[in-house]
Order: sequence, then C-alpha cells, then structure tokens
Amino acid sequence: MIIENVCLLLEVLSVVMCLHYLYGEKFKLDIMTISLISIDMIIMTMINTYRLPQVFSLIIYPIIFLYCIKKFKSNFKELIINNVLYIILISGFQIVLAILWSVIGERKYVDLDSILVVNFLTFIVIMILGKRFLKVHKVSMYFQRKV
Repeated sequence: MIIENVCLLLEVLSVVMCLHYLYGEKFKLDIMTISLISIDMIIMTMINTYRLPQVFSLIIYPIIFLYCIKKFKSNFKELIINNVLYIILISGFQIVLAILWSVIGERKYVDLDSILVVNFLTFIVIMILGKRFLKVHKVSMYFQRKV
C-alpha cells in the first residue's frame, strides 16, 4: 500500500510539474497545487482500495482542467493544448523508461517495484529536463500559434 501511494504521488507530482513548465511558470507548492495533489491521491486511492473500475480515474481530468483555469488563468485553446501535451510527455517518458527498465533489468513482467522505479525516473526527468532543457513552454506556445 505504501509503495502504491508513493507511485501515485510521484506520478501526480510529475503531472503538476509538467503543467507548470508548459505554462511557463516556476513549480511551487501552494494551497491550490496541494489541493489538486490531495484530490488526485484520494480518488486514486479509493479506486485501488475499493477495486473500482479504472474508468473512475477519468474524473481527474476535469479536475486538472479546473486547476489549469484557476491557477494559470488559461483560455480554452491553451487549456486543451497543454493538457494534450502533458499527457503525451508524461506517458511518452513512462513508456520509454519502462522499456529501458525492462531491458536493463531483464524483467519479463511489470511489478510494483518496476512501476515505482519508472515513476521515480519520470519525476526526475520532468524535474531536471523539463526545467532546463526541454523548453516545453516554447512547444506549447508554438502549437498555440499554429492552431
């Protein structure tokens, strides 16, 4: 249970950090961000604890939309573009890191330890690369101009 919660926390921190970078803002833990993290953790913990269908995890997306509107004063186009981009970035990093972890660790199946490692590495990549090298805000601005 503890490892699952750490996995969830790392994933939601990666998402929130990626959103801040997409909006060109410095990541900081304020009451709104802590509330989003808490709501996400509560929803996912309920899904895991009570074995609810995974479709309930879709509740998180409108909550993230509301967070972006309130936190970043986002307009509709910016909201859609940045939410699509964070999903692509986070899932892309997770897939690449999971494949690398499987190859390096010679793992034939996914266990909780593997998920923890992949989420931790994703968090580190977003934290380090997203801030300094990826310039995801510029990517966001590019798509906003083109759409």
